[in-house]
Amino acid sequence: MRLYDCRIYQDGVKMDANYIPCVKDGLAGLYNTVDGTIVYDFGGKNFAASDVERTADYRISGDSVQTTLRLTKQSAGGTCAEPEERWATMNGMVTLMAPPDAGMAAAWTVTDMDGKSKNYYGDTVEITMPPCPSTVSLAFYAADALTTVAQLREALGGAQGGETIRLAPGEYELDSEILINKAITLEGAGRELTILKPVAAGGEFRAINMTEAATVRNLKIMGFKANINGLGVYMTKGTLDNVWIYGNTMYCTTGSLKWGAGVYVYGKDCVVTNCTVEKCFADRDYGKIEGIGIQLKGGTVVDSEILDNE
Repeated sequence: MRLYDCRIYQDGVKMDANYIPCVKDGLAGLYNTVDGTIVYDFGGKNFAASDVERTADYRISGDSVQTTLRLTKQSAGGTCAEPEERWATMNGMVTLMAPPDAGMAAAWTVTDMDGKSKNYYGDTVEITMPPCPSTVSLAFYAADALTTVAQLREALGGAQGGETIRLAPGEYELDSEILINKAITLEGAGRELTILKPVAAGGEFRAINMTEAATVRNLKIMGFKANINGLGVYMTKGTLDNVWIYGNTMYCTTGSLKWGAGVYVYGKDCVVTNCTVEKCFADRDYGKIEGIGIQLKGGTVVDSEILDNE
């Protein structure tokens, strides 16, 4: 039986402190520490462990940090109209119950009610929680991955062709573009886990400029705004693989012409594969913008989605 050491809040009401969430025989339940019984029932519905979207071998204790079990369907096979959430409220110290696999490390992401996130790294961390409702999620990443923009820029400056630079899960706020002018690989932990965004003060710059046969993969680029071609990625060489570009805004000065609020591909050897370019916007009040999601002047796009760009 897998136990989660935390107190349970169900629909905002604290349940009996004797109950500890657990998983046994493939079912998510509550273990009663007094009489040893297990309740396999949440709000009148039973759920299998495979139906719990977010589970992990970690221990959290106390009563200030929260995590979510998002229950997505009934064990009998029926599907809930809306996912149901059960909140577990815990104190600031978070510790893995078992060490990560060799070569891996733990990343904790705290997300507040406005969607703003803060990241913590390590097997044991002390978390500062924003007001409820907030969530804590756990992900594992390569232990040699970088965790700050400063580390990333230093690594890019010293990298040799053929090297791989890895980024841990988290949000990375940029104050200028990332120039990739060497044949390296820049790899995030996943396109929902590693996110490049501009600093809150903004600024006129794109996210990534690729001028050599590099590969950028497994990350998300979002929220850039500028009067610049290729606002998400400008590439004259290289490969984008499993990159999600979301919510960039491009504008023009009077009489000007711009291309690619998401991606501008300007080279015959460029490849965009398994990518999504979504909800990028063109402010055309003063000029002309073409290829809002992706502008192709050479190169190849395969197995990718260009969605709701306008």
